[in-house]
Amino acid sequence: MAKPYLPDDAPGTIYLIHFSARTKEGHQHYLGWSADVEKRFACHKAGRGAQETRKAVANGLKLTLAQTWSGTPLQERRIKDERKHVRRGFACLCPFCGTDDDLAAELVRRMGPATLKIKHVEGRRVRTATYGCPRNQVARSL
Repeated sequence: MAKPYLPDDAPGTIYLIHFSARTKEGHQHYLGWSADVEKRFACHKAGRGAQETRKAVANGLKLTLAQTWSGTPLQERRIKDERKHVRRGFACLCPFCGTDDDLAAELVRRMGPATLKIKHVEGRRVRTATYGCPRNQVARSL
């Protein structure tokens, strides 16, 4: 049975996954949307996610949840379409890559505040994720 499609305005989270190295196709990121980011990211890491992440896992690459924003499926598709139009990937949105891109700066401003914060603690990166509910606040060492 096919999964029903969610409406374009369904609330959820737009997320960015960073790969530990480039795939054979030259990609180092995956952008997606989910109503349950933790569950979806677990699927990606297990090799049961989107085609791009399945390829990355099959090639032995490590996946890191790099950033999240509150958003809808329509907003996620618009971001993907815009990046394809300018023929650039998602490195400009990734806190690990630090790529400068004036077009992306405007895109990020329109996306609103990120919900996944990266901070440095005693020489190591610790990320604090907030998924809209205080009991779901998580701190992980990278």
